[in-house]
Amino acid sequence: PARPAVCEAAAAPLAALRSAAPGAPIAYAGTPVQAWIVAGDAELGRTDDAAITASLAVTTPAGTEYTRALIEAAIAQWFRGQLKKAAEGQDDRAGAWAAARCAWDVALAPLAHDPAVAASDPGLAAHVDAAFAAGAAADPTKYDAAFMPGHEVVEKSWFRVVHRRLLHAASAAKTAGDAAAAARALGIFEALRDRLKDRNTPGIDLIVAELKKPDPKQIDPARIERELAVAIVKRANKYCTEAVDPASGKTLGTPAAAATAAEGLAYTEVLLPDMVEKLADQRFDRNAHVEAWNSFAHAIDEKDDAEAKRLSAELLQWNCAYQRALGLRECTSSVDETAAAAR
Repeated sequence: PARPAVCEAAAAPLAALRSAAPGAPIAYAGTPVQAWIVAGDAELGRTDDAAITASLAVTTPAGTEYTRALIEAAIAQWFRGQLKKAAEGQDDRAGAWAAARCAWDVALAPLAHDPAVAASDPGLAAHVDAAFAAGAAADPTKYDAAFMPGHEVVEKSWFRVVHRRLLHAASAAKTAGDAAAAARALGIFEALRDRLKDRNTPGIDLIVAELKKPDPKQIDPARIERELAVAIVKRANKYCTEAVDPASGKTLGTPAAAATAAEGLAYTEVLLPDMVEKLADQRFDRNAHVEAWNSFAHAIDEKDDAEAKRLSAELLQWNCAYQRALGLRECTSSVDETAAAAR
């Protein structure tokens, strides 16, 4: 399928925006980038264009860094919308997949190739590229099998990119007392904000307050990492068991069940570096845990109920161990944090 003109037209301006010197003026009004974001707002019921336009009034280096990150986060919302259409829509699912891939190629993949991401999480961009290629090669009679799990792999891997970039920017802000890095982190957070809602809602304000501290050297990246982890580990928790839970309505051997395992692993991969650190005294083995997720997915595909249930219990055990290590009062997939519980 042809790539959307609104995406293709923005490729050159976005490349110029990325290569511009820090603090350089941002060309936005009347550009293809604005046209793309306005289209996304209309489609998704968002107001990203207004937020970006307002932020352009702040022309300091911190202001421009914040605006750049807002632009990236807005395009990511359009990208997520296209992935959802490919996975769940009725019309032109291949076209939606191609549209999402265009957004990845021109706007988001370069962020995954950022040295800050590539150094800490090598192979992440290639992982997403492979998922896109697999979806593009899918037989039209098997779109569910390709796009339902593929959507989860790609979208949650994007969250992984955002997570790595956010923590790197927060650390850079603290180390150098760099207000522009703090502003960049604040803008990057917009791409993850909705992941905290209803899981760690108080964490949203805590992260924003951390990144808005008058002295960037006072920012606590570990605090930010914890607040993100609280929400993400709860989201991952659901998928440790959903495929084998009769109440979920999922059936082993179906694309819907496969998608739950793909989503659970992809969320867990965001957390793995911190799980290794916090669960070291329990001899947590990162590679073995990833293999357990992959084996769980295989058991789901093979309709092996006994093996799927065994692996589900193992995955849940480690998810709950990490929730305890984060200081959560209960192991849950859905209970929101309260302001009083937030540390």
